[in-house]
Amino acid sequence: MQKAVILATRGTIVFFVLLSLLGQIVVIPFLASEIAQAYPEFAHLKVVGIVGCIAIVLCVQVALVCMWRLLTLVSKETIFDPKAFAAVNILAGSFFAVALLALASQFVLAFGGAGHPSLLLLATVSFFGGLGLGLLMLVMKELLRKATTFAHDLEEVI
Repeated sequence: MQKAVILATRGTIVFFVLLSLLGQIVVIPFLASEIAQAYPEFAHLKVVGIVGCIAIVLCVQVALVCMWRLLTLVSKETIFDPKAFAAVNILAGSFFAVALLALASQFVLAFGGAGHPSLLLLATVSFFGGLGLGLLMLVMKELLRKATTFAHDLEEVI
């Protein structure tokens, strides 16, 4: 991989980590307070909403760290290392965690009486997005396993 691509990707990852930290520290609590003031009938969901949103953002941060780790392995040309499998497993797990948190948020919203269609649609898209990305990572893990096997077989032949 070219150094420029690796640097651009790392810069993008740093940007999203910083943006997500801003969201966790400032934006999510602020929006929750504003919504609780504007709609007092949903104020009881404020803490649950903050915790859920921060947990989802934390899953994204874990995924970004795993992407950084995989990018480092690619830049060192050691992607066929067992450490890559651990990073892909954690990456898939973080996506599945997002799907579960999105599903949980649907139940909280529905039973809390805050089931506005746009929120339920966002939670549904998040569920299927997390599920789809998690499954994609499992496919990528299998491809990595096969490529690792082929690389080791090729090393033995040479």
